[in-house]
Amino acid sequence: MNLNEAIRSGNANALLQLLAEDPSRANELIEWGNEKKCFTHPLHYISDMLFNGTMQRGKELPLVDALIEAGANLNFNKDGKSETPLVGAASLGAEDVGLRFARGWRQAGSARPLR
Repeated sequence: MNLNEAIRSGNANALLQLLAEDPSRANELIEWGNEKKCFTHPLHYISDMLFNGTMQRGKELPLVDALIEAGANLNFNKDGKSETPLVGAASLGAEDVGLRFARGWRQAGSARPLR
């Protein structure tokens, strides 16, 4: 199972295993969409899957927690123009995910606020 499949299926155990093998996967862009033309940060991808109805609600928070604990960049912005994971969560109706990002940011003691 790869990162995309673990998140899409809401399989927190598989995601934890992948992150234990290589924590840098927490920031590895996920290729998806029609003809695999979208490249999305894993935290944003969770919101995308909720919005699309691909992931069952209730499975998202253990995934978010695993990614944050592995060092996912809460302020990831691929090109300075794309949405951060927090903006993605807000725009895609994944409010619980966005709140979890805020908690992760506070726990990390980040001097830089989420955007």
